[in-house]
Amino acid sequence: GSKRYSKESIRLSERCVDISQQWIDTYQNNYGALFNKDTHTLKKELKNYIRPRIEYPKFIPSFVWWWIAQTVINWIIERIIEYLIENQE
Repeated sequence: GSKRYSKESIRLSERCVDISQQWIDTYQNNYGALFNKDTHTLKKELKNYIRPRIEYPKFIPSFVWWWIAQTVINWIIERIIEYLIENQE
């Protein structure tokens, strides 16, 4: 892709990580509730938390950016949930 898509994808990735941290912080009083959920439920919850909080750039055609954004978001969510499950301690 173009440099524009690359830069926006990196910004999107960083924003997803920040929003994911906010989501994890909502469980700070009870991390056990987070870890008692199965992987599918965690991914679904995190997607539902991230998607409405993402700002999409105006200059990229919406269908192209939507596809790129969904791919990036899904990949990031996959990595975050894997990390959480592996590091439950």
